[in-house]
Amino acid sequence: MKNLFLILVSVLICGVAAAQQNGSNDEAQPLVVVKDAEGKTYKVDDMKSIDNNAIEAVTVIKNETARAEFAQYGDTSGGVIYIKLK
Repeated sequence: MKNLFLILVSVLICGVAAAQQNGSNDEAQPLVVVKDAEGKTYKVDDMKSIDNNAIEAVTVIKNETARAEFAQYGDTSGGVIYIKLK
């Protein structure tokens, strides 16, 4: 089950990274926010910099909650991918 989770997270990260690189369409791209083990939260521009083995949880937020909680990190109109690290 853990391996399946890691595969799904890898697919999600690779897909979002590709979408961020190919952001030529008019759709808003998701904001990627990471909370590290020390509790520090920050925006990530390159998802390839995140070690898949360090990921504890991934949450996709596409509603007013995203705007309310994460607007300080950037444009949330495309939703937020919130990644919690171990």
